[in-house]
Amino acid sequence: MLVHLGIPEIILILIVILLFVGPKKLPEAGEALGKAMRSFRRAFSGETDKDAGKKPENEKAGEGQTPDDPGSGGA
Repeated sequence: MLVHLGIPEIILILIVILLFVGPKKLPEAGEALGKAMRSFRRAFSGETDKDAGKKPENEKAGEGQTPDDPGSGGA
């Protein structure tokens, strides 16, 4: 079963969350939710905390330029 949420339903959900959490604790709740989502995403993709701060090797070596770029002097 698909759930179709419109603008009124989303507003109602946000009001209920605001009443449940309270305006003073809302930033803390948002931060905790963001941390939980990042942690879940890392666990799902297999990324570790060490990998989170690293750039991919191709970005380090070429700094984002490919040999076909006019500014790289490759061709």
